[in-house]
Amino acid sequence: MILDENQALQVLKNNLKVSKPIEISRKESEELFALTQGDKFLELLINKIEGIESPEKAIARKKYSRDIVHFFERLLRPVDNVYSATGGSKLYHIEDDKKKTTLLRKIGRTRDGKTLQEWLMDIWMPLYHADPNGVIFIEYTTQGDEPECWPTYKNIDHIRAYAPKGQLVDWILFEPRKVTINNNTVELWRLVDDKTDRLYKRDGESFILLEEFDGHVVTFEHPFGQVPALINSNIVKLKSHHRISPIDSVVELSREYARDQSIKTLYKKYNGFVTQWRYENQCSSCIGDKKDDEGNKCKDCDGHGYYKSKDVTDIISLKIPEEGEVKITPEIAGFIAPPIEIWSQYNDELKTLYETAHQTHWGTMTGIVQGNVKTATEIILNSQPMIGQLNKYADTAEFMEGQITEWFANFLDESKPKNEKIASINYGRRYIIDPPDVILEKYEKSKEKGDNNVILDRLLNEYFTAKYRSDPEWLRTILLKAKVEPYIHLSIEQVNTIFGNVEAQRKVLFEDWWNTLKPDSLKKDAETLRKEFDAWFKAQTTAEPKEGEE
Repeated sequence: MILDENQALQVLKNNLKVSKPIEISRKESEELFALTQGDKFLELLINKIEGIESPEKAIARKKYSRDIVHFFERLLRPVDNVYSATGGSKLYHIEDDKKKTTLLRKIGRTRDGKTLQEWLMDIWMPLYHADPNGVIFIEYTTQGDEPECWPTYKNIDHIRAYAPKGQLVDWILFEPRKVTINNNTVELWRLVDDKTDRLYKRDGESFILLEEFDGHVVTFEHPFGQVPALINSNIVKLKSHHRISPIDSVVELSREYARDQSIKTLYKKYNGFVTQWRYENQCSSCIGDKKDDEGNKCKDCDGHGYYKSKDVTDIISLKIPEEGEVKITPEIAGFIAPPIEIWSQYNDELKTLYETAHQTHWGTMTGIVQGNVKTATEIILNSQPMIGQLNKYADTAEFMEGQITEWFANFLDESKPKNEKIASINYGRRYIIDPPDVILEKYEKSKEKGDNNVILDRLLNEYFTAKYRSDPEWLRTILLKAKVEPYIHLSIEQVNTIFGNVEAQRKVLFEDWWNTLKPDSLKKDAETLRKEFDAWFKAQTTAEPKEGEE
């Protein structure tokens, strides 16, 4: 939306006070940051349990509690698959090679050194969960050797209002900032629409448009063609324009988890120290009379009648039973064990809460409970709900990267029509959900059961991808090797039994041949390398024996 001056002034006047939706968004974001990032965790989430907990215990529980960042770190770990899944493509429909290179260079390195995708993964994705109503906003400058633009994060606390249009906005009004001019404090209000970036100075109930401020042009037409702002979340709360976090359905569970964890922590503090008991060791000087021969307090036992330990808080002293009284076994000393059943119950309850949250968010227990999977169909059925949820994440991530790329292109090429789309961003959807050790276990079980090579190939591919996903070059090499190696799913003994000695030799000698390959050879396709190995093997087995060899 392009605002005329009267419309712009009306937006300002309508938002002299923070609206109720923005207040709600700020409060929710504060709690989400506490849950997922640990910010102000104790102040916001560890409160006295009314009617049950004394003020003293509430203070102690708050003092010794720890945040639950680990809870969401585990819960949201599968989201990494959005950026590590194989497949997908990124196409940029720009005929001018120079302009295309300039755009690719910009996407490959944002202002803080990350690629655009890495920036979205590291910055936006956590904010998607923690600040759903905040925005990613593109700032730019034309000063210096060449113009520059970069993505920034605007917290909902720094936004006074905006008009949502999907994840885009028609206009955005930032929270006013106070500056001092000629010893007077004034408020500066920034309003951005599809065409203009404006700065106003507030004067009572009136606003004055500023063309320049502090030697800089502050009201100008920006080059993006739209308000360069994307709301962090695409999930709209029913009957509202208010955005919610993808983890909204498990927030209440996580609050309960935080509370129960704090109670368990306090229980450990109260009962985690071993308590020793012993019978009193009677003072040999006063013989338990507590006084010396002159009637004064016995100095040897300090008037107690028995010798005290160095730290009496660690030991409970019992009077020695007299004749006929019940004695405790052992007869000298012992230990009081805390009730570990309660401790164990806390652990079980925390585990149950986490598993419930995992199943609520992902729709499956995949990633937690690893049972004996019998068929490939069962694997697919168990992981399908998680794949569906990951696809939702990927859809939103694609849109974020695609839209920011369009704004970068509009900024870098003034001649480009602003509404012309040049980017086609498609993320891979072949997710590796299980960790490497779990996939390897599935692979070994499938081999034992005699599953066909289609299943074994897929599981082995998933294992290598999960294990080496952080090293793409080595992953490519290891996957190529797997395609070339003969009888990869069989042991040497199995090959010898089924196919004979010659084929067993092929499997034995493959590793020797592979180690002779130069880096250039690894650029060849699998079929070419198989033929080269066959030729090498034939040469090795038909060569004449050297002198002295039999």
